[in-house]
Amino acid sequence: MRTTYTVVMAVWLLPGIAVSQETAPSPRDPQAAKQLFDLPEASAEEYAQVEGTWELAQDTNAAERQLRVKTHQGGKTTVTAYDVDGKIVSQHASEYKLKRSGMARIFVFFNVVPATGPSKGKKLRGPFYYAYNVQGNRFLEVYGILAGDDRSPRVLRWKRAKK
Repeated sequence: MRTTYTVVMAVWLLPGIAVSQETAPSPRDPQAAKQLFDLPEASAEEYAQVEGTWELAQDTNAAERQLRVKTHQGGKTTVTAYDVDGKIVSQHASEYKLKRSGMARIFVFFNVVPATGPSKGKKLRGPFYYAYNVQGNRFLEVYGILAGDDRSPRVLRWKRAKK
């Protein structure tokens, strides 16, 4: 818990210093968010840490436990959500880039294509983004802390799927 707290606080406080000097991208302002692509690219080692299959179990209500599985491979991501019976509830694919801003790691994803639901097959260009960190077999998605991201802060803790 302390490690998670330290990482979240570091990701929360330190990027403000670096990001505040840049134009703050907003998920609601696609033109400003495109400036994320001008940030320095992450290293090959950072890409290797992110690649693989990750699982996230979430309780949507007292009776249901939804499993989400995402795979990052070669700059592409697929995210699939399953219901309690193992049936696919939703699925989408996207492309991603890993960027750096000061000490913050930023996951930028774009060209999101839903494979299910009313938006099936329609490309959502983005870009969309969040702060991230990889700690061993955990992948942390941190929303609502980067400049221009006015969502309520939250952290999703994915675990690496066993091979």
